[in-house]
Amino acid sequence: MPLLPRCLILHLLFFFSLCVCVHLLLLAMLLCVYMYSLAGGLLGVLRNCLHAGKEGGRRREKRGSKTKKKKVEEGMPTSLENVVWAPVMQVFPNYLDIQAQFRNLDNFGFRLLEEQLQMVLQDVFVAVERPPTNSAQGQNPKFPYAMAWPIRITRAVTEGDGTLSQGAVLAITDMFTSFHAMLALLPSLPGHVSVSMQCNRMQTIREKDAIIVVTRIDKMGNRLIFTTAEFLRSMSPAVAVLDSAEKGIDAAIRCHSLCGNVKHIKAVLTSIIETPT
Repeated sequence: MPLLPRCLILHLLFFFSLCVCVHLLLLAMLLCVYMYSLAGGLLGVLRNCLHAGKEGGRRREKRGSKTKKKKVEEGMPTSLENVVWAPVMQVFPNYLDIQAQFRNLDNFGFRLLEEQLQMVLQDVFVAVERPPTNSAQGQNPKFPYAMAWPIRITRAVTEGDGTLSQGAVLAITDMFTSFHAMLALLPSLPGHVSVSMQCNRMQTIREKDAIIVVTRIDKMGNRLIFTTAEFLRSMSPAVAVLDSAEKGIDAAIRCHSLCGNVKHIKAVLTSIIETPT
């Protein structure tokens, strides 16, 4: 068989190589198109999953915030709508004597309440409608379920920008819940300490705001007292004090808006003060 010319062999090799390269290129292009479509489908699925997850999270967060807000805002009216308010001095005539003994223990705290928060004892009201959860304590017909403390925010208790800090809210809560626990534990007066405090601030409290602090005893046992303090701001500060004195504390509470909520747990210690006779 005669040998093919060298130039023809080279042309055949070149043509074969070119065909192989073209086929490989087409195969690579098809593979790229397939991978791209597959990746696009996966990315679409991932995007849909992420979008659905975000939408679900937003809906849960929105639903949770609405539920929480509803519970906080509606907690005060629903829990106090059927109670009967009365001046604390009318229900507990010896309350002045009890406070006098505590004044000797914490004179600074009383000065803070009377001078810097303008609290007047005669304007403090108590509700004795409901007994505590503890059935043993529930036998007392004068159990103070809730108390209302009208105060006015002054410059002395605010920050530089004229607002009441969270620390000040907790301090005020501690003082008022201490007095409340003192009444709840009558006729004995054991000591007590704070176990935990949780503050939920919803609105800023400012200087000159007329505030009614309403404290409640939610549950009471032999060792622990669970309390709630809610800070209500007057919708008409100029007549807030007059509302408390002339229209009654119930009407004053109805024309206030909730601006703060504190959960406070106290532990009861051994008796350190004897009840005056």
